[in-house]
This record gives sequence, C-alpha cells and structure tokens, in this order.
Amino acid sequence: MAVELMGAKLLAPFYGSSLYVWTAVLSITVLGLTAGYYLGGRLAAKQASEKRLVRILGIASILVIALPATASAFISITSHMGLIPGICIACLLLVAPPMLCFGLVGPLAVRFMTQNRETVGNVAGTVYFTSTIGGIAATFLLGFHWIPEWGLKSSAMTTGLALGLLPVLYAIKTSLSSEKSEMLPAEWVAAPAKVTAPERKSVKTPFPKAPQISRSVYLFAALEGATVMAVELMAARMLAPYFGASLYVWVAIIGITLLSLALGYYAGGRLADRYPRIETIHWIFLISAMLLLLMHVTSQRFTL
Repeated sequence: MAVELMGAKLLAPFYGSSLYVWTAVLSITVLGLTAGYYLGGRLAAKQASEKRLVRILGIASILVIALPATASAFISITSHMGLIPGICIACLLLVAPPMLCFGLVGPLAVRFMTQNRETVGNVAGTVYFTSTIGGIAATFLLGFHWIPEWGLKSSAMTTGLALGLLPVLYAIKTSLSSEKSEMLPAEWVAAPAKVTAPERKSVKTPFPKAPQISRSVYLFAALEGATVMAVELMAARMLAPYFGASLYVWVAIIGITLLSLALGYYAGGRLADRYPRIETIHWIFLISAMLLLLMHVTSQRFTL
C-alpha cells in the first residue's frame, strides 16, 4: 500500500491526480500482485525455503528505495505517448516490479505455516488478514502523515529500510547460528534419523490428494477481485462531488477497503474450514450483490 500511494504521488507532477491516474495505479498494483500470487504458488509447491523468502524481501526493499530516483526516468520514457498509454506504461515500470515481489510472499508464508489440509483455510485467512492489517496501517500513516509532511523521498527511504530490516536480521541470525555450529564438537551434532521401510509406510503425508473441484471456482475468484476494484473506483466517484479527489479521499477509500477485506479474509478462513462447500460462496455472492445494488442509494444518504 505504501508503494501504491507513493506511485500515485510520483506520477502526479506530470500526469495529475485524475481518475485515470488512480485507475492505472490500482490496476497495475493488482496486476503485479496477481503475477506474484501465481508465481508464489508455484514456488511454494516446489521450491519453498526461508532463504528464498528473505531474498525476495531484500530485492523488494531495494526497489522501494529506488522509486523516487526511477520515477523521473520512467516518466521521460513515456512523455511522448498519449495520456492513458503513458500513465499505464509509466506505472507498469514503476510499480509492477515491487508488487511482483510482494505477491510472492503470501503463498510462501501460507505454505510454511500450513501443516495439513484441514487448517489451510484458517492459515490462509490469517496470513492475508495480517498482511491487510499492515496495509491499512501503512495507508493511513503514509497518506495522512508521512507523504504530506516528510515528502516522497523520505517516505520511500523509510519504507524500504523498514522492509530491508528483516533480511538483515536474518543474515545476522544465520551467521551467528553457523558460527555456533562450527564451535560444537562433531559428536554433538545429531545425525539425521533413518526411517525404516515399515515406518516409512506409516508416515502420513500432510496434504492428501484433494477432491476434484470444478474450475468454475476460479471464475468466482476473478469476479470477486473485479468487483472489489469496481466498488473502490465507484466509491471515489460518488464521494468526489462532496469531498473532491485529493490524496486524503483516496487514502480513506483504500484504507476502508482494506479494512473490509481484512475482516473478510479472517472470517472467510474460518468459513472455509467449517463449511467447505460451493453453496457458501453462492450465499456470500448473493449478499454482496444485494449490498452492491444498494450502494448508490446509501451513498446519497451518508453524504447528506
């Protein structure tokens, strides 16, 4: 969320702060996260490791710190293009790389924390709930305080250094643990336990083969993501006649959107473990559709 807000402000001096700019920033943000989620799922299934996760965070930290320096170069590359292509390509070059790294984190974290399939919904919901809570804090902190008072360079540097703190601490921890292991006598280091053939047969795999589920479930997920962005953009347009389209308005909209998603992730994780049926999704979509139809009416009531 910090990168999303800084990306919009870095583009504002050349492209302004119109709906086109925010649409591009939101879309490219989701695009980067989408690619990260997909690749992260593949990494989690085949090459999940703590060291790989820390490296991803280190690369993301460098990209965030470099945002103010690279923004002018990317804008100059796209300055000769039309308004919408220029905004989209500049935003793609600026925001998509760090977002790709961030998208890789979620699936890897879920894989590390999941022990069996019966609790995967709870774990996934809690991981994305925690991630979204962090996004809410960053949205309000940067949008209402850091960016207006500190500026973009200081905000990017602080965010990048905070993100890079984890890889540094991990490197120190790894270095200390390797030094301690070298100091131990060889006979103190336990050899890996050998599993006999009968025992190997009795070992249960943590993830038994899942039942075949219709691929139409992916359609529900795509529709959910599209609707979230649609609601966010419509809310901005509904509030604009009363409150304008400043950074504060977008911070409030994005922050409340994230808060709602965080609560939904947390509750959805528990529903997934207790009611793992397609009918549960149907009911959730039906309730969401009713609320969406009432959105235009309620916006006029709440802004009186």
